[in-house]
Amino acid sequence: MSKTEIFDVCVIGTGAGGGVMIDELTSSGFKVVALERGKMWANSEFLEHDELSSQIRKQQLWAPDFLESFRANENSKAIPGHYTSVAHGVGGGTTHWHGAAWRFRPDELKVLSTEGPLKGANLADWPFDYQELEPYYQKAEAAFGVAGNAGENPWGAPMKSPYPNPSHPYRTSSFTIAKAARKLGLDVFSTPTAINSQPYGGRAACMNAGMCGYYGCPINAKASTFAISIPRALSSGNLDLRTHSLAYEITVNAQGKAKSVLYFDSNGDTREVFAKQIVVACHSIGSAQLLKLSQSAKFPNGIANNNDMVGRNIMFHIVSMVQFEMSSPQHGALGPSGMVAIDNFHASDSSRGFIRGGAILESPATSPIVSTLGAAAARGK
Repeated sequence: MSKTEIFDVCVIGTGAGGGVMIDELTSSGFKVVALERGKMWANSEFLEHDELSSQIRKQQLWAPDFLESFRANENSKAIPGHYTSVAHGVGGGTTHWHGAAWRFRPDELKVLSTEGPLKGANLADWPFDYQELEPYYQKAEAAFGVAGNAGENPWGAPMKSPYPNPSHPYRTSSFTIAKAARKLGLDVFSTPTAINSQPYGGRAACMNAGMCGYYGCPINAKASTFAISIPRALSSGNLDLRTHSLAYEITVNAQGKAKSVLYFDSNGDTREVFAKQIVVACHSIGSAQLLKLSQSAKFPNGIANNNDMVGRNIMFHIVSMVQFEMSSPQHGALGPSGMVAIDNFHASDSSRGFIRGGAILESPATSPIVSTLGAAAARGK
């Protein structure tokens, strides 16, 4: 009988959290097994993800087996459908993100302290401040080749070092928006973007094709754990990467310490992998689900859920979009997703009737087919 292998660490998920953790651990000599419920991508596949399949026909290219439902409130009926932008596959959501790489401002980490309690919400300060976090921002920006102009945003977080890449050149629409914003007395700056504006880190520079968000980058100019972290970890020889592996339970020993992960392999068969440490990094929804499924005598409500808070207080990006036409060509579909941004409205203003604020970010024009259909709908055709 062969001896059961016990890895130093098992990481569940290979996206923004898991992929970086895998890279850090393997580069430090730890033996790591990674469980990824999706596939290993080939860059050539990203060329097949066109607007017709993803935007018009709504094919679930990134998470085809992910089942969801949505209800407006606890008294409403749950309606099955696809509501989130999760991605199952090596790299997770970093394969199809837009690349906007903002830093939290110091006040964003201390909302309860700065704003006070809010009825109907469970506000809490982060357990660390910006000064403690700042060196890790520098490290992440260097690893992902963030492009931007440090200090250009007068409302942004203080930076001790410049971005590793210069900002992307503006498209015509960027100059138009910037001119109008400055006329209104607003501060305009280049959006920090984790897309190479020049060759960097062994990856090519952006070709300004414009299909960044919701699409994979076939030349790896857009930073992702698929393009950066996982290849480096594999080359170390310290990573056992298991794709098509859906974790469904973390088991614990008699002392209540995590000891293994049960998962379904590509054939649907149950497998078990043992590790000294287990890292749960399968996005906010998947991580909460896995922890709640991991019930035992020690944790009848799931791991880390003695207070029944796992899966609650989830936060989303709240986005309002405005589309408009100009009298001259703006080439708005070219280049990375975000070119110019405005942050003047970030701080709270009591006259709005709610706390905190938001940023205004230039978004690329939608792709040709989507733009045509949108224009026709606006004209009632």
